[in-house]
Amino acid sequence: MAKFQSQGSWGLPAHTPKRTFSLSALQSNSALLDGDLALPIGLGRSYGDVGLNTGHTVITSRDKNHFLAFDRENALLKCQAGVSLAEIQRTFIPLGYALIATPGTSQVSVGGAIANDVHGKNHHRVSSFGAHIEEITLLRTSGETLVCSREFNAALFEATIGGLGLTGFILDATFRLKRVNSAFLIQDTLLFENVAEFLKLSQESEASHEYSVAWVDTSKRKFGRGFLMRANIADDGDFTMPASKAIELPMLPFGVVNKVSNAIAASAYRLSNSKEKLGTKVDYQKYFYPLDAIAHWNHAYGPKGFYQYQFVVPNENAESAINEILKLVALSGNQSFLSVLKTLGRQRPAGLLSFTRPGVTVALDFENRGVETLELFNRLDKVLSQAGGALNLSKDARMARSLFEQSYSRYKEFEALRDPGISSGLSRRLMGF
Repeated sequence: MAKFQSQGSWGLPAHTPKRTFSLSALQSNSALLDGDLALPIGLGRSYGDVGLNTGHTVITSRDKNHFLAFDRENALLKCQAGVSLAEIQRTFIPLGYALIATPGTSQVSVGGAIANDVHGKNHHRVSSFGAHIEEITLLRTSGETLVCSREFNAALFEATIGGLGLTGFILDATFRLKRVNSAFLIQDTLLFENVAEFLKLSQESEASHEYSVAWVDTSKRKFGRGFLMRANIADDGDFTMPASKAIELPMLPFGVVNKVSNAIAASAYRLSNSKEKLGTKVDYQKYFYPLDAIAHWNHAYGPKGFYQYQFVVPNENAESAINEILKLVALSGNQSFLSVLKTLGRQRPAGLLSFTRPGVTVALDFENRGVETLELFNRLDKVLSQAGGALNLSKDARMARSLFEQSYSRYKEFEALRDPGISSGLSRRLMGF
């Protein structure tokens, strides 16, 4: 089983809830809340304050971790909300099935994947995780249990996908898997020198490859260059499963990620991928979840934690906006080593507050340098706002309410469907409660 981050945030320093109950306990006795504001928690991989409920009640789904049914013919899986994506992949890939959409870590619960409507390296073809959900069983703080789908309680269904856990406690979900013929992918690594080249290369690659993701340099002299890794699932019948043992990284009293180490790591990473490679066979963990090889890699940032600034900008403004943001990052000296660039498809967002929309997304990780980091983000926000872009709510810890309301135009529809007994640090910051 994936390890639970007890304070509910992968990026921020520890915050303390007033009390924690299991979802099973709440299901048996809704009076446990005693009028307090509660928040569902999965495996604690949200980077910002969407998973924090400081001073209030947290409800963990760790005990809801069982598969309930699987329809092989239609590739429909029903499982409880606390099942991890890692467990799904380990169980079903050897049987010839896999997740249709999966994020950059498998250490995410099904409930968390729905609540944040996660997306993967193939959004341009298959949309987000929420697009493949057939049914959700939702427990409200009133004690009422509702079955939600596109046919029943449809408005609440749409609000729950990407709803940040604010519409109720997901008990279980039914969703589609896809058939696969291997546990491996065939990957090409292609170089680009600037954002314009990336956009051209990405468009070409997406016509022939299901998966596509890029690393982009944020250094002062080389920002905008990088390499794209495109892939298709192999068709060789090889279901040899990769080892799942991860290296444990302890929490240190100081961070080892800083301006110098970031620059060194970025240079080394770029050098190791300085030549184009075609037809490389890689296992699914290495391609989809490279950082899962290091348990608690967030500890590298030390007790102050880190921020991720993930944004999406419309295609028509992508080149200019991304260039301007990368330039501001480079000039600030706050280089991001973990810098991911990919395109999103034109599908309609699955949820009212879904992050995914047509455009190009960039995810940048920064050590927490206090005011210096926050002032940089304020400058980036101005570029993003002018470009008509949006920040990823599941990664955010500090955006202004005005940017939220501009970026998520259906937020009022969502607020009308919220469970009044559920709240989070993010909801209080951006929605008032």
